[in-house]
Amino acid sequence: MNPILILAAAASVLRYDCELDPIRSLIETKEGVRLQEISFPSVPRENWKFQVKITTSTNDQLVADVSWKDDPIQISGIHPVLMTSKASYTFFSARAAGCMFTETGCLTTVQLVDQADGAIVDIMPVALATDSKAGTRKPFTVIAKGKCRREGKLS
Repeated sequence: MNPILILAAAASVLRYDCELDPIRSLIETKEGVRLQEISFPSVPRENWKFQVKITTSTNDQLVADVSWKDDPIQISGIHPVLMTSKASYTFFSARAAGCMFTETGCLTTVQLVDQADGAIVDIMPVALATDSKAGTRKPFTVIAKGKCRREGKLS
């Protein structure tokens, strides 16, 4: 049997309950780079929790089904998964509207990496900073990190 299909079958039972740490932006200064927490007054701290199920679709492809009640960074839904190594899953979410960090379209990468005690999740949305006076925009880096409890077995 194809080893990729064996991994996919093993992954079909994985469920992650995730919680993000405070989201940060990467700030570049003359002295170097630092991370600064981003405040989201409209999203209570307890709403930064979501669930990911890694399953095998009808065409034997891995998919991530993300359930997030408030979905503040627009990643809910079903997304194709790319395995980057054994027990490491990456996917992205793309939306045309309703974006937290951009004006008209959203793109976010999500990386789930299994650990002995659960998983680490890293989320990086595409983000723009707007200068209203100048009418310009520039990219900025947003980083969301967290931990997940895992149900299922590593293969």
